[in-house]
Amino acid sequence: MKQMLLTFCCSYQEKHEVITGVVITDGQQEIAFADLTEVWFHELTPDQVRFYVEKYQPYDKAGAYAIQEWIGVIGIKSIHGDFYNVMGLPVSRVVRALEQFPPNLTILNATGPLQHQKPCLSPAGGGAARSYLGNNYYLDGGLQ
Repeated sequence: MKQMLLTFCCSYQEKHEVITGVVITDGQQEIAFADLTEVWFHELTPDQVRFYVEKYQPYDKAGAYAIQEWIGVIGIKSIHGDFYNVMGLPVSRVVRALEQFPPNLTILNATGPLQHQKPCLSPAGGGAARSYLGNNYYLDGGLQ
């Protein structure tokens, strides 16, 4: 973890790429794509990296950091592409893909059902978060 982040502080002029693969299918139609976002960091000191790892414990992060946390706020120099792709899901592109399916479709993904249904102002059952994706689409479980 620290080694990956220390790599960013030593090679801050190089970009790294975040690629998220998405497949949406209803058994008859399938849409597959990969979304690419390029990320550049400012030079980070080893003390900044240690602070981030100790304070935020980003052990469950695929790239060893969360762009929406402190390290992203102070460390990201620029990105080219979708910010939400770096967070984990290129939501706007997923919504555009979902609009190509019939309105009564329920799609399963790694985090649970992605449903096209009537608007709902309250959270999903069991207290789980429900994220509104637009055009009456909801992502149960919320974006992580």
